[in-house]
Amino acid sequence: MAIWFDLKKLGKTCSDSVVTIGNFDGVHRGHQQLIQEVVGRARSKQTRSVAITFDPHPAAVLGRTPPPLLMLPEDRVARLTELGIDDCVILSFTKELAHMEAEAFVKQELIDQLGMKSLFIGPSTHIGRNREGTPERLVSLVEKYGFELKVIAPMSEGESMVSSSRIRRDLVEGNVDSALEQLGRPFETRGQVVSGEALGRQMGTPTANLGPVPTLLPGKGVYATYMRVGQGLFPSVTNVGNRPTIGEHLPLTVETHVLDFTGELLAKEVTLLWIKRIRSEKKFASKEELVAQIQKDVEVTRAELQRWGGKEGNKSKHPK
Repeated sequence: MAIWFDLKKLGKTCSDSVVTIGNFDGVHRGHQQLIQEVVGRARSKQTRSVAITFDPHPAAVLGRTPPPLLMLPEDRVARLTELGIDDCVILSFTKELAHMEAEAFVKQELIDQLGMKSLFIGPSTHIGRNREGTPERLVSLVEKYGFELKVIAPMSEGESMVSSSRIRRDLVEGNVDSALEQLGRPFETRGQVVSGEALGRQMGTPTANLGPVPTLLPGKGVYATYMRVGQGLFPSVTNVGNRPTIGEHLPLTVETHVLDFTGELLAKEVTLLWIKRIRSEKKFASKEELVAQIQKDVEVTRAELQRWGGKEGNKSKHPK
């Protein structure tokens, strides 16, 4: 797959295409369904499949507060690649682009540049100035410009629709298992291990402290997680919180006690895979009580990870 930052450059190599457009933050199961349709149609027509996404988030350019990211753009592209997209465009969202009319964008950018024959979108996709290019409005352009338009119905999980905004809400509330079901895989947080105060080591449970991350963090609590280190994947217990047993008004930290691991983690790039929240953050009466609770957390984590990995259908989801 090729990654492009300019539609004109891609257009020089792409004379026929099936296109989808959206933020695709998280590349959740609804996105995956859409991408599968795009890839399938492109292959049936023996043409190119193209996914167009944006950076920065349009809200940041339009003067609104953008939602916290579930994925970095490069991780989004990697996931789209795995799903079979031929070309991915990370389009710079500018004020000029924001003021372009929907019809002009479809004609000048998608049809003239990419030779678009089919456009696949989700029901919440809006194109062009003031979000005027709703799926209903785009129907009027189909006959005029001779392309196929297909709106893919949203996917449900439980009683609600799968969406990036719902996943964000679940993560903030600590419901990482709900996010996992919507994503079709564990939510991931990538960052660098930084030096801490070595308090965990002093208590017999050394922790890896994750530095600042540019994506959303799950809410405060203790979680059963995996930590990916290079090609290795290790069960772990992760605490997100302010360590109230240690002191008051401490900054938020992400501390992971990695099970069955003896190597050095400082300064390494690692990824946390969030499986289930096992308890809320709590202030203990003493460090001894905290140490005893951590041992219980380790036992619960091992059981939760074994239970999750043994569930029917999770062999394909299980981290490799």
